[in-house]
Amino acid sequence: MGDPDGLFENITLAEQLEVNYIFREQSFQQADTMTRRTGRLAKQILLFDMTGLAMTQMMDNRMTKLHSEVSANSALWYPQLLDKMCMCNAPTWMSYVLGFFRKVLPRRNMDKLELFASMDELWASEWAQRSLNRAFLPAFMGGSLPEDRLPAELTGRLLAPKNADAGWRSVNVARRDSFAVTLELPLANLTVKYEVVIAAYGIGLSATNTSENKATREVLAEHKLKAEDGLITGTFVCPDAGGTTVKFDNTYSMLRSKQFKFKLYVHHVAEANEVASEMHSADAVESKEMDGVRHQLESMRLAGDSKERNEEGGAGEEGERFD
Repeated sequence: MGDPDGLFENITLAEQLEVNYIFREQSFQQADTMTRRTGRLAKQILLFDMTGLAMTQMMDNRMTKLHSEVSANSALWYPQLLDKMCMCNAPTWMSYVLGFFRKVLPRRNMDKLELFASMDELWASEWAQRSLNRAFLPAFMGGSLPEDRLPAELTGRLLAPKNADAGWRSVNVARRDSFAVTLELPLANLTVKYEVVIAAYGIGLSATNTSENKATREVLAEHKLKAEDGLITGTFVCPDAGGTTVKFDNTYSMLRSKQFKFKLYVHHVAEANEVASEMHSADAVESKEMDGVRHQLESMRLAGDSKERNEEGGAGEEGERFD
């Protein structure tokens, strides 16, 4: 399952949603192409290696929030895309979790989920023998495809080295307490960017800017950051040179201490505006391109649907073999 903690420390929830939807759209286009070419309904199979997964990671509120939204929207946008979701090398405790979900989730959802304690158990199943081809799966999934034939994305070579610090400052704030850090800013109109990851629950964040003549003004109104939102980013402008104090407030909590990590960056507001302008221009171009792609995809689908209505015969049997 990779490094979920590292993922949430470096990618915002919105970015993760975008990645998940792009992956599903790519999968849909591939399945749709194969369906039209063969006349048999092609679907997606997801294989997850659960080796080393801890129960705390499985029950992480950030993960739950992300996948709840992705699953709900995928069921609406791609209702026929998923054939099976296989949890391989699953720890023992997952069978109990799955047993609970079978009692509360719709059967049509649970029928798409399979649990395998080992790769041998996967390949011994009737479903795998009917649906999978060892020759087209890598060795770490029990297949016989040589590693040198795998794309780099499936080998792990593109993963960044894991760095527990990576510029983060870790803080533990006791209940009914707060933590503050002061930045000495030599120039006026500097922009401060913050990145925060909270272990659990939430904490208040605010900032004040004190000029050289000791006048203090609020530059970031206090608001609550929540752990379930994953990596939280934002910026504020400090109009005066002098000290800027960033405060993390846990005084409202009667019972719980709070653990979190944060980073602070400082740059000139002109640089920030230039970066924002470049990002806006890039987003505008990307949005225009995506609109064109969506229009083209919709036209292709409509044309394909019209062609199918004019041809004799149907879609054929379900269950395209993944070979």
